[in-house]
Amino acid sequence: MKLFNINNYKNLIRVTGLFTGVHGLNIVLNMVRNKIASELLGPVGIGLNAIYNETRELIHSTTNCGMDIAGIRGISQKVEEFNNEADAQRKKVVANEISDRISLLRSWILIFAALGSMICLFLAQPISWLAFEDFDHALGCMLLAPAVGFSTITCGELTILKATRRLKALATVSVMNVVLGVIVTWPFYQFMGISGVLPALVCLSLAQVIATSAYSYRNHKPKFCFERIFLRNGVPMMRIGLAFVLTNLVSHGTQLAIRYILNNQAGGGETGLHEVGLYAAGYAIAVTYGSIIFASLDNDFFPRLTGVFDNIEQRRLAVWRQIRFSLALAIPFTIAIYALLPWLLPLLNSEEFMGAEQMARFASIGLIFRAVYTPLAYIPLAAGHSRLFMTLEFFSYLGLFICVTSGYTLFGLNGAGIGLTVSIFIDTCVALIVAKLKYKV
Repeated sequence: MKLFNINNYKNLIRVTGLFTGVHGLNIVLNMVRNKIASELLGPVGIGLNAIYNETRELIHSTTNCGMDIAGIRGISQKVEEFNNEADAQRKKVVANEISDRISLLRSWILIFAALGSMICLFLAQPISWLAFEDFDHALGCMLLAPAVGFSTITCGELTILKATRRLKALATVSVMNVVLGVIVTWPFYQFMGISGVLPALVCLSLAQVIATSAYSYRNHKPKFCFERIFLRNGVPMMRIGLAFVLTNLVSHGTQLAIRYILNNQAGGGETGLHEVGLYAAGYAIAVTYGSIIFASLDNDFFPRLTGVFDNIEQRRLAVWRQIRFSLALAIPFTIAIYALLPWLLPLLNSEEFMGAEQMARFASIGLIFRAVYTPLAYIPLAAGHSRLFMTLEFFSYLGLFICVTSGYTLFGLNGAGIGLTVSIFIDTCVALIVAKLKYKV
C-alpha cells in the first residue's frame, strides 16, 4: 500500500533524525545541567527554580500575543508560495513580502518584550504571594523582568527560523542554547547555591537571546519599523495570536498552579519546595525528556501541514504518517524509561530524588498517548481555527489540573503521575473525535 511505502517516510526519517539527534544532544546536555543543579541545589533549589522558571514562561507566553504561532503560519505560507513559484519576477515579489512579514513580526516582538517585562515588574508582589504565600520573594519576581523580555525576543527569532524552514540553523541554535545553559548556570550554582537560582536564570536568558539573534540575523538582516501604518499590518496576526494568549495563559498557568498547590499542600517552606522539586524531577524524565520523540513536530510537521492543509488527501496522509512514526518511537522509549527509572533518577539527579520514581513511572505511560495526540493537536492550528484550538486546549489543561491535583490529594506524588497519564488519554480521545468529524482525518 502506498501509505506504508518506506519512500513516503524518507523525509520524516531525515527531519526526525536531524531533530531527534539535536534534541537528544540537548537532553544529554540538560541532563548534565540538571545533575549539576541537583547535586549543588538539592530538591529545594530545584523546586525554587521550577517556580521561577514557570512564572517567567507564563508571563512571556501570555504577553507575546501568540506571535510565535501566528507568525509561523503567516510567513510559512509565503515561503511555500516562493518555493513553488516558477516565474522569476513573481519570486522577487514574494521574497519582498516574506521580508516585510519578518520585519513586522520582529517589530511587534520587541514591543511585546517590553510589555512583558513591565507586567512582571508591576505584578511582582501578587506573584510572590500566590507562589510562596509571602512577599519575601517579591524582589526576586521583579528581577525576573529582564528574563521575560529576553525570552520573548528569543522566541520571535526561533519563529522566523522555523517559518523560513532554516532547519539546520534552527538545530544549531538549539544546541548552542543548551550548551549555554550548562556553561552559564554552573558558576552561579557552584558559588552562590540556592541564591544563584535567579541570577542564573536571568543571565541564561540574556546569553540565549544574543546567540539566537546573532544566528537568525545571518539569514534575515534585522529591520524594524514602528510606524503606526506599518504596525497596523500585524493586526490580522494578532487576532489569531490573541486566542493563543489565552491558551498559553491556561497552559502555563495550569503548570504553575499545580506547583503552587503542591508547594502549599506540602506545608510550604523548604518542605513544600522539596515536594515541588521531586515532582519537577519526575516530570522532566517522564514528559520533558520524553519529548525527544516529538522533536520534529514543531519545527517541521506544523509548517509542512500548514502548506498542504487545503488538500484533504495530503492532509490525511501527513497526519497519519506522523502518528505512526511517533508511535514507533514512543512505545520502545516508554518501555525503556519504565524499566530504567531506578538507575535514571540518581544518575540524572541524585539519591535525594528517588521519591519521584513511582510518580515518573506512572507518568511515562502517557508518552504513548501523547504520540497520537500531538500531531492531531496541530490540525486546528494549521487550519487557522484558533477558537477551536483554544477551546480544546482550555479543556485539556482544565482536565490536567483536575487529574493531577486530585491524584496528588488522594495518593500523593504517585497520584500526580497517574493524573498526568489519565489527562493525556482523555485528550487523545477528544482529539481523535474532532479530527475525524471536522477535518476528515
